[in-house]
Amino acid sequence: MEAYCMKCRTKREMKDVQAVTMKNGKPATQGVCPVCGTKMFRIGRSTEQVNKSTEQVNKSGPNMRIYVGNLSYEVTEEELRQEFAAFGEVTSVTIITDKYTGRPKGFGFVEMASVSEGQAAIAGLNGKTLKDRALNVDAARPRSDSREGRSYGERRGGGFG
Repeated sequence: MEAYCMKCRTKREMKDVQAVTMKNGKPATQGVCPVCGTKMFRIGRSTEQVNKSTEQVNKSGPNMRIYVGNLSYEVTEEELRQEFAAFGEVTSVTIITDKYTGRPKGFGFVEMASVSEGQAAIAGLNGKTLKDRALNVDAARPRSDSREGRSYGERRGGGFG
């Protein structure tokens, strides 16, 4: 089930989907963004609709998220998908872009359908050259909470004052 992630500023397929009731009493769907881990909501879905989509997601089994670093700025999501497809079913591919310029930041995430396929992809692609750059491939770690809770007024360092 797709929803808009406010942190990534893109529409993504939610993980860990469940039915919830909002404070105003309306039914909603709650999930987690697969890239940044932020809670996502989609308002107006009935519990039955949420349960059906959750069953479909849960039937697929555990996926494995993989970090891919040192990407050339010219690599596309489709090219990255083809590299990983040699090791098994690729569920999703995301190349992270700068939210202001839209240019790639040089890293991304690939989600494989199973842990064993993901581990095989890590072993096979770590250090492999793609468009004149040696890939850095490893299991993705959860995002740390060090960035949460800060507003622009609470930044540290720099400045004249």
